[in-house]
Parts: sequence; structure tokens; C-alpha cells
Amino acid sequence: MLSAKDAIMNDQAMTLAQIEAQFEAEWVLIEDPDTDATLAVRGGTVCWHSKDRDEVYRKAVELRPHRFAVVYTGKMPKDTAIVLAAAVQTPRKQAVRMPGGHEVSHV
Repeated sequence: MLSAKDAIMNDQAMTLAQIEAQFEAEWVLIEDPDTDATLAVRGGTVCWHSKDRDEVYRKAVELRPHRFAVVYTGKMPKDTAIVLAAAVQTPRKQAVRMPGGHEVSHV
């Protein structure tokens, strides 16, 4: 079995326990994360890591991985608020005026 260090050097998937051991108290960008039924991250391939959260987010924008997760391997300070946001594109609705003046909306 590969050690956490060997996995990084060989671009191999790591378990969450290996990631936490290798990158203590860091923000970690994980590509193609292995998740459970509740979408909790169980492991994946580490793309980037840093003590600076914004650096990891900038790297995610630069790399544009198809599926990814960002995890923090340290302890969150008491009373820390976490805000989650997602950009979702929705199709624009169009209205068509039918004979008789009725409008029908469709996507």
C-alpha cells in the first residue's frame, strides 16, 4: 500500500485519513472525490493544498476540475460560521403568444 507521500508523488487517490495526516490544518482541493451517500468526502486525488483558503479557491478556478471538493483538515474555531454557495445556471423561460392572446411559457 502506498504511503500518503508516495500517493501525492504518483498522483494516486488518497483516503481522507491519509490527506488529514499529510496536510495537517490545511485547505485541500480534491479532484474526483470519493463520497458516501451523504456526500461526505472519503478520499480522492489531491490537486492543491495550502494554509490559505483563498489560494486553494483560486487554484480551483484556474484548474477547473470537473468534480471536486475542498476540505479543511484542521479544527474550526468555536463559533465559526460556514457559508456554502453554488452557481447554478437555469434555462431561460420563453413565453409564446398563442392565437387568442394566451401566453404559454416553455423552456
